[in-house]
Amino acid sequence: MKKLQDLNSVETIQDCLNETNYIADRTLATSIYLSINMSKPIFLEGEPGVGKTEVGKVLAQIMDTELIRLQCYEGLDVHNAIYEWNYSRQILQIRMMEAEGKKDKDKISKEIFGTDFLIKRPLYQAIDYHGDNPPVLLIDELDRADEEFEAFLLEILSDFQISIPEIGTIRTDKPPIVVITSNRTREIHDALKRRCLYHWISYPSADQEFEIIKRKIPEVNKDLGRQIVAFVQAVRQNDFYKLPGIAETIDGYSLGTGEIMNAIEASSKIGLSNREDFRQALKTCFITDHKLIPLFDQLFDIYWRNPDRIENVSDILRKLNESRLGKAELGGMKDQVKELYKKRVEGYKGKEEVEKEEEKPFDVFLYSPQEVLRKKRFDAYTPEELEEAKIFIKQWNWEFSLRKLRRLKSGSTAYRLNIRNTIRKNIFPAQDFIELQWKERKTKPRPIVILTDISGSMDHYTRILLHFIFSIHSVNRHVEAFTFGTRLSRITHYLRRKDANDALDLVNQSVKDWSGGTKIGKTLETFNQIWARRVLTGGAVVLIISDGLDTGDIELLTKESSRLHRSCHRLIWLNPNLGFKDYEPITKGVQSILPNVDDFLPIHNLDSLIELGSLLGKLDKLQFIRAMA
Repeated sequence: MKKLQDLNSVETIQDCLNETNYIADRTLATSIYLSINMSKPIFLEGEPGVGKTEVGKVLAQIMDTELIRLQCYEGLDVHNAIYEWNYSRQILQIRMMEAEGKKDKDKISKEIFGTDFLIKRPLYQAIDYHGDNPPVLLIDELDRADEEFEAFLLEILSDFQISIPEIGTIRTDKPPIVVITSNRTREIHDALKRRCLYHWISYPSADQEFEIIKRKIPEVNKDLGRQIVAFVQAVRQNDFYKLPGIAETIDGYSLGTGEIMNAIEASSKIGLSNREDFRQALKTCFITDHKLIPLFDQLFDIYWRNPDRIENVSDILRKLNESRLGKAELGGMKDQVKELYKKRVEGYKGKEEVEKEEEKPFDVFLYSPQEVLRKKRFDAYTPEELEEAKIFIKQWNWEFSLRKLRRLKSGSTAYRLNIRNTIRKNIFPAQDFIELQWKERKTKPRPIVILTDISGSMDHYTRILLHFIFSIHSVNRHVEAFTFGTRLSRITHYLRRKDANDALDLVNQSVKDWSGGTKIGKTLETFNQIWARRVLTGGAVVLIISDGLDTGDIELLTKESSRLHRSCHRLIWLNPNLGFKDYEPITKGVQSILPNVDDFLPIHNLDSLIELGSLLGKLDKLQFIRAMA
């Protein structure tokens, strides 16, 4: 057992980690040393399975202290993380005091809202700990919790104290050693990161990984262990995200050291005399989705027949997938495009004809300059009309669909009983019946992600559409905005300016690919690999604003648009050319995207923006109606 003061150097930390069979490089040992000696939390990020959670467990083992673990999940709130009142004990205590004839409300309230009636959750336990060594508080997978929960942690991480309205502020003399982990499925707010020391844990090298396995499984067959480690290392290093049909399958899946140890143990028990038994042993340990089985079988056959060929496995698998899937997918694509386009175009033609028939007798009486402005195409605006359109967009009442969260709030809807407020309201009821208090589900605007084409063919629309994006961002802070031409640029942080012109000037200065070509496929690939896990949370709606004139790889565009469609709640493509009556989606770029979109809409005038706003405001209602149907 080590005292806190004994961990007084980086070398000591590294030696202690090695003694507990945790193989750590000096950079991690340095970060842990600084975290302990500066009394600041350590924030560990990395892919799943690299040993982030194990750091907290090992530190508790080194110091022979208690490990207090808070496993995060969506809907986690203060009552499950910090404290909760023992309502049943409070009710019994109230009845006992009534039977004894005690009627002083202040004394009763003070007694039943004391620490004896408090249920201590993990964060409270860490602050109220009284052992020789401070505890290790492990806040695991913080990225799985809601953003609002991060606000609860700010006071604890900065001052190591908890404020309870009924009791007051509870502080600690021995701050816990805090280890926070994240798999980076979403961005953690900077306010929380500033209170921590940051460290990224990457996958170990082959030698480090084999050393870890030897420590965990001393009886391992060395040749077998090295071969399986080399196989997994080769799988990690090859860029399978470029393979048709494979990127969306393996997205979010990773092979950690734990899976390797399971595979070695399973192989040792099954024996190596039968090749198919060995294949199945690895498959049961590595595979978590049936879609991965064909890929695994191909990798297994290639590697275990000739390990040197694993370097070319991407090219080999690409040819296998193209020959097996390419023709089938291409054959059905044209029929899907024709069917989808037929539905969209017929719907819009029918709507326009009905409007014309209804408006003909009243055209003279309903004429107004604003009506003309709303129906006029953006590319036909004069400078004066453009300024009027900007004012119209700014003043329009944009509404967004609200999704229901797991988190609850006090309300009038009888969704769940609010026991705390019910007890407070009825400590000494003035009537014979109990007045129940309720909780209802919180609501939150559905996140919106906008990808805007700024190529030369979109020049006439870009300025007004960026103004539209600025306006809806000022209403809904859950809007993420990107521009793309030949590369992807995130512009969300510029939209936080108070003035739209200032924001758009900053966008104009920072984005370098204005009025050039368009590589939509490469743009979506970059978005899917770098940004999707961070911004497509909470059932995000993705808007792609583009005319579909793509100069890049069409096969890549098909694959990445399909992958994006599966990652978001709804994919809406907004095409300004759809406003032309004689427009037909005959370009290859358009045909490759269409099968993967939920809505194909025009965005050529103010009326089309209003219709888009109406759709965004009714998304969850439409989903409910479909579910009922």
